[in-house]
Amino acid sequence: MKILHQNIKIPALKGTRTIAQAPELFTGWLDSDFKNCGTDIKGSKTKETKETKLVELEMDKDATFADIFTDPEAMALSQEQILYFVENHKDKLHPDGWYTFFLFKVSNDFFVAHVSRSGRGLRAFVVRLSRGSVWNADDRRRVVVPQHSLESSDSLSLAIETVKKAGYKIIKEI
Repeated sequence: MKILHQNIKIPALKGTRTIAQAPELFTGWLDSDFKNCGTDIKGSKTKETKETKLVELEMDKDATFADIFTDPEAMALSQEQILYFVENHKDKLHPDGWYTFFLFKVSNDFFVAHVSRSGRGLRAFVVRLSRGSVWNADDRRRVVVPQHSLESSDSLSLAIETVKKAGYKIIKEI
């Protein structure tokens, strides 16, 4: 994958909002599976998040979610962080209507939110991380993860190499 944007700041959040409870944001479509799969569980004070820097990547190699999200614990966002990104960084969603993927965790289960723009507005779908579908890189889908999840060592060059080994291509560093 290649890095499109780095240092996208998300402020500290309380963790009280869920995607299922944001139909006003997803006017193009909001998947009922956000409720049916049990993801509509609001956070508590223990789910508050600190200010977080995100990085947006673009697929340049066919991959499954397991290939993309190699360290789920480190790569997951809160649902409120996803909502904040979608509300405040719509310009960073894929411009051609292809999905931007966000990993999140509810209880002990990991899910992937697929968010896209369409003529009717924003759309959101959800599937479990374990889904084995292979996503075609030709569509250049995007992935948003915490920046720290790519910085597992003190060396930025090692982090970049890790990203490249995961099938990402570095385009531009901001």
